[in-house]
Amino acid sequence: MPYEFEFWREVMSNALNLNIAKQYITAENMFADSYLINECESTNALLKQEFANNPISGAVLASLSQTKGRGTGDKAFHSPQGGIYFSFSLIDLSSNNQSLLTVAACVSVYEAIYETCNLDCLIKWVNDIYYNGKKLCGILTENVDGGYICGIGLNVFRASDGLYPQKAGAIDDYIDERNIDINRLFAQIINRLEANLFYSSKEDVLEVYRRRSMLIGKTVSFRYSNEPMQGIAIGIDSSNAALLVQTGLETIALTSGEAMIYGVDGNEL
Repeated sequence: MPYEFEFWREVMSNALNLNIAKQYITAENMFADSYLINECESTNALLKQEFANNPISGAVLASLSQTKGRGTGDKAFHSPQGGIYFSFSLIDLSSNNQSLLTVAACVSVYEAIYETCNLDCLIKWVNDIYYNGKKLCGILTENVDGGYICGIGLNVFRASDGLYPQKAGAIDDYIDERNIDINRLFAQIINRLEANLFYSSKEDVLEVYRRRSMLIGKTVSFRYSNEPMQGIAIGIDSSNAALLVQTGLETIALTSGEAMIYGVDGNEL
């Protein structure tokens, strides 16, 4: 990469270390090139710059922290040291999987957390991972000329700065940090991305996405044609992962935006 980065040299038990993580990575397509830096504004923004100059499929750029991490709609994503923050590039996706990149990323993070930390998380359409009502992970997929950049931000160890949003959580809120191996967790995300993007069928990935959905069967509030509406989320469309919402009069397929979830008491979950 044509950048001069300050690499993180201090050995920390709760910091990602690619030299250690590589021991557990079996993926061949998803780890073609890899970099770990101490800090950047946004791994997605930085990898997009690199991709424009050197479009490699399967390149991974990770950072120990982000100063301007972002999510859907340019919402800020708090990214202090102690988390997993990385972006990857893809070029060669089959036509069946292009519209399902975010879905595959969500399923991969869910599976990796379950397999390494034994937390059975939920997926909030379209790109968030929740546990016990708290957001642990956000995913941002962006189209670029010639490919795709997908960023994943996962809160693993709660930051000492105490600046997490109220609805955010970290994995070590729920299990002893001594039982968390951040390098194995990162490696398993990469391995599951490889499996779900290159080897699993679209329907198999969607089945997990639907099964772990925290919206299906719930009342959701959304905007459609710039009008506020409510309905019951009834499923995920197989062709493009749209959220299917029954309003009483019709079924609407939501392909973008965010749906707010409400409980039986009418309060947002």
